[in-house]
Amino acid sequence: MTSIEAIKEALCYFGTQRSMAEAVGVTQPFISHLLSGRKEASAELCIKIERALKKKVTAKQLRPDIFG
Repeated sequence: MTSIEAIKEALCYFGTQRSMAEAVGVTQPFISHLLSGRKEASAELCIKIERALKKKVTAKQLRPDIFG
């Protein structure tokens, strides 16, 4: 699974880019940039997503280069 695929999977659980952004403390446009590959999630953001989703999507899936 690529980082972008993991972000897309996380988005499925959150429902909308806006709700995902609010849950992890970023803006909706930032989520859009993650989905397009223009930006990468920081280690801190990966952990926030993992915690918000109770490990349904893990930090390792989001950034295997950091958490691999």
